[in-house]
Amino acid sequence: MVLEGLNSDRIYASARQGFDMAFWTFLLTLCLEVWSLDTVKNVLKQKGGGLPLYGAAIFSNLRNHFLFGIPIYTVAAYLFCCDDNDEVTLTSSERLTSIASILFVQSVCFYTAHRAFHSNPNWYKYHRFHHRFNTNVPPMAANAVSPVEYVFAYILPFTLTLPILHVDTLSLRIALSIVSVSNLMIHTPKLSAVSERLLPVWIVSTDDHLEHHRKLNTKYAAPTFNVDYLVDWIEERYFQKQEETNDDSTSSPDPKKPQDTSTSHKRLENTHKNDTLKFH
Repeated sequence: MVLEGLNSDRIYASARQGFDMAFWTFLLTLCLEVWSLDTVKNVLKQKGGGLPLYGAAIFSNLRNHFLFGIPIYTVAAYLFCCDDNDEVTLTSSERLTSIASILFVQSVCFYTAHRAFHSNPNWYKYHRFHHRFNTNVPPMAANAVSPVEYVFAYILPFTLTLPILHVDTLSLRIALSIVSVSNLMIHTPKLSAVSERLLPVWIVSTDDHLEHHRKLNTKYAAPTFNVDYLVDWIEERYFQKQEETNDDSTSSPDPKKPQDTSTSHKRLENTHKNDTLKFH
């Protein structure tokens, strides 16, 4: 049997770690939710909101953390991570490199997936529930996403790095904790002013992400490294060089703002506008 070759102790340890991550993330969510009661009350009063919406958010948190998160973490940690108790352990520099690499790849992959959700109406339907919280964004909204979004935008970016990097479960848990806490922070409106004041521009602030919830078509990066800042920097350098070599640039459309007149793009723009008004 295939199961005979499996290490049951490691499987149990990985499952227990996954449960701990899910439990503490949800507990922190509840604590921040109590701190953000004014926002919660506004959600319960908002048009298109109320108790059904808030109940759906709680349900999606529990489903994503415990039904999807624990099994996926267990499999990923068992297959791709060396055990913390193995004889070959990571040095401090190797662990820091692993954590930083996981966080960077996660940031780029999430940005790509998130922007894709907002670029196609067939994909936006999987992301639309999260944006029912646009003016009033409680911490519970951080993980109030569809199963498709949770797997492809929240979980998959982590697993992409594991087969390549030499990662132990401690490095993975630290990276997951940083992302989980950061995700809750950027969905906590009371932290908006202080995060904007203290965080460098290359880190996503609460104010950045709340602006995305209000406008829908800007600032897609979350929840750690600000990939929007990196993309804008690259585009500015590229288009600046392009304009220097293009004598006809003044008579051509702005390359930074391509005009997509396709039916699907217009339909998505209308959906964004309707969501901005509907869930206000």
